[in-house]
Amino acid sequence: MKILIFSDSHGRSNNIIKTISLHTDAKYIFFLGDGDKDITAAKDKFPSMIFYCVQGNNDFYSDEPDTREVNLCGHKVFMAHGHT
Repeated sequence: MKILIFSDSHGRSNNIIKTISLHTDAKYIFFLGDGDKDITAAKDKFPSMIFYCVQGNNDFYSDEPDTREVNLCGHKVFMAHGHT
């Protein structure tokens, strides 16, 4: 199982898309905030991947939660941007 983790893209969706394109064997993408629109662009381009996201302190209009817990293969993963 391969997981890619991103944070603080701040408008650089091309960097996220380029990285995911280099790792198409990844199943899960974790995004830890500050670039909600950037990760939306990646979700549109890679619909077969599973995205888990939280909002950051600069994601003013995000519908994502501040924190999230994800269970993967019997392991609990806690996600947060860190600003709360």
